[in-house]
Amino acid sequence: MQIILNGHPHNTPEDTTLLDLMTQLGHAEGHVAVAIDQTIIKRVAWPDTPLHEGNKVLIIGAVKGG
Repeated sequence: MQIILNGHPHNTPEDTTLLDLMTQLGHAEGHVAVAIDQTIIKRVAWPDTPLHEGNKVLIIGAVKGG
């Protein structure tokens, strides 16, 4: 199936959860926030959040600075 990941098409298997996607991308342990279709998904919900065809997934990383 195809989702939109940070504004770009991204193919992923049909039964992918948000945790699966974040693990594949190397963000499962990182300091990031994730929204699906403009709704923030809490990290504890990632394993139980299935992705669907056409979902718009936005990953926002924390940046240190000063």
